[in-house]
Amino acid sequence: MEGCLYGSKVYLRVLSAADIELYLQRMVPLVQQLLHVSSLDMEYIYLHEQLAAMREGRTFFYCIYDRFLATLIGAIEIRNRQQYPGQLYTWLHPSSWAHGYFQEALYLASRTYFCCTLEPYITARVDRQNKRSRRALKRVGFADYRMVDGGYAPQYELVLINKW
Repeated sequence: MEGCLYGSKVYLRVLSAADIELYLQRMVPLVQQLLHVSSLDMEYIYLHEQLAAMREGRTFFYCIYDRFLATLIGAIEIRNRQQYPGQLYTWLHPSSWAHGYFQEALYLASRTYFCCTLEPYITARVDRQNKRSRRALKRVGFADYRMVDGGYAPQYELVLINKW
């Protein structure tokens, strides 16, 4: 997994322990609600678990930065398919919605993931009522696959096929 990936609007930097405090500050209550994050303390624990998973090669986890402001605006993780039926874990700060940042970040992360792993696809799960996220995923090439029970609500499962 590369340390930094650069696009025209964003750059992705591999998650490090030094990013965690800022990450948690930028994860506002609306984002927590959409992701079903019960508390920032639980997210803190999750992030440390993912640092260990990265060392073992089980996940690709990047912080998303606005390229011009050098400000953390979100995160994108592509998790191990055997452990997580919805591999994609991602969020953007609401001030960064609808600017094309998500599409570019997903392009950079998925290209690296596919080239490093040779996996045939990536899965994502989105709550049925989260129309914004579903539209964003479809704009970057994800296709609807099926409806599943997401634990909190019915979810769409979408798939992005490896074209690299």
